[in-house]
Amino acid sequence: LHLIRFCKRSFFTFLFFFFPLFSQWRGKREVGAELANIIEIAALYMLRDGRTEITTDDLLQAAQMEERGLLDRKERSPQLWKRIALNEAAQAVAAVNFPDLRNIEFLNIAPRAGRDLGYVRLKMDHVKFTGGMLSWQSVLDHIAVQLAPRAVDELWHGEDQLSTIWAETADNARYGVAQK
Repeated sequence: LHLIRFCKRSFFTFLFFFFPLFSQWRGKREVGAELANIIEIAALYMLRDGRTEITTDDLLQAAQMEERGLLDRKERSPQLWKRIALNEAAQAVAAVNFPDLRNIEFLNIAPRAGRDLGYVRLKMDHVKFTGGMLSWQSVLDHIAVQLAPRAVDELWHGEDQLSTIWAETADNARYGVAQK
């Protein structure tokens, strides 16, 4: 009995979309295990919905869950949802203005696995970023994108109403920058 059927186009679209996720691992076994987990989770989504075919949406949801964890379902106020959306949108809008960071693959405001924020995933040249071949301008561009949520929070809510929602991205901007 073949419960799992999906077309090659959907599967290759899925692989192309999530290739940066898989390229972080070096071993073939780890990539194969991650793919097997994703397909198994997608099959569970399919069965839960009473279907006989895995869809691309099932695969994308399963890959998100594998990459970031389960959705965090705790209650949040509408004001917090707006701040989360502003935080992620600020990073995406800032990233579009820089050549090394403009390829936005995915933006999500739904917090996952106990985190308070969503995330923006940028398609970057991993050889440049992991091999230490970044120009100084690329480093400054990355810092600007990480600090964009802080600037938007101040513009939108005023200096006296700043939240700490952007603190994690500000820490990311400081990471690896030496004091001179």
